[in-house]
Amino acid sequence: MSVHPIASKKQMPSDEVPQQLLTLSIELLRSRELPELAIGGAWRCVRDCVDGWPGVAAVAMELGVFDLAVEDLRALGSPADVVSISRGKAGRGYALLDAAYMVTRGFAGQKARPDLEAAVSTGLFDLCVEMVVSVASAGVEGLQDTNHTVLYFALHVLSGCSRLAGCEATIRDAATAL
Repeated sequence: MSVHPIASKKQMPSDEVPQQLLTLSIELLRSRELPELAIGGAWRCVRDCVDGWPGVAAVAMELGVFDLAVEDLRALGSPADVVSISRGKAGRGYALLDAAYMVTRGFAGQKARPDLEAAVSTGLFDLCVEMVVSVASAGVEGLQDTNHTVLYFALHVLSGCSRLAGCEATIRDAATAL
């Protein structure tokens, strides 16, 4: 059992506390009033609220976490900027995709996957394809400028969405990058 207050069911027997913290974090992110250095921390909070709490992952979906993630990813610049450690705000791309990854884990094993459908409908899937392609087009030399964790989470989104209609064809079109 985790000693982390968000992840420990021993300290929080219900979903109520992480749901409240998740809602507050998403409201703060949507307000666009957070200082630059606090944005990554707020995304980390979203991630921690969802980690190990499938019910909270559903709340994150209701709150539009993927829409917000896509907005913030686009604000960082091009997909190549998101995966770069030298351009833009590399750490924030990691925090955003890590939070999205935790939301998808909350739906793992379920037949209906509204999380993956939302990843496609919001454009998160397409952004992740573009991130992977940008890393591949940079070649071996570009790997030293790649935030490999961002790349990992982008590949996770592609993997999860691969079973949805139309996604397999998109992934096949980007196959040389993969």
